[in-house]
Amino acid sequence: MTILATNKAKKDLIDGSVFDIFGGIICFVLSLAFSLLIYPATINLSGFDWILMLFLILVVALFLAYMGLIHIDNYLRWNRAEETIWVKDGMLVIDCQGSILRKHKEISLSRIRKIKKFDRLEILRGTYSPDRLRIYYSRRRRYRFGICMNQKQRDELAQKIMDLVEQCS
Repeated sequence: MTILATNKAKKDLIDGSVFDIFGGIICFVLSLAFSLLIYPATINLSGFDWILMLFLILVVALFLAYMGLIHIDNYLRWNRAEETIWVKDGMLVIDCQGSILRKHKEISLSRIRKIKKFDRLEILRGTYSPDRLRIYYSRRRRYRFGICMNQKQRDELAQKIMDLVEQCS
């Protein structure tokens, strides 16, 4: 087992990630409020209309709750997460402790095609992601990793991984 990198969160609350935690809480509250406000309107509906309205309420509430979870996860990844990247038996293993989503990923070195830098605003999250690298493997599959890395660290890690990929082929 060869450890390639250990990345720790480096962002403070003052830097703007306050929106992530409050955005998550706001999304959870909106999902609950939406469900509670719309539900009484469905009581006077009959048959299929009632079931359809209840289904739509559930879908919107679940979407808002998921958005809240994403914002809270983004906050945790900026402030508390620790990511370890290593190679074990021909597999690139990325393990992130201290976050909610995407905790562990194993990718075969022989399937990796390229690694690109990732620095843009995410539309779904509405904030900048702490992930700084995107690895492309298989045909359309990709995975973001490399939390809170600077330019030099990204280049070095990408080069190490691509060297291992060339050795594996």
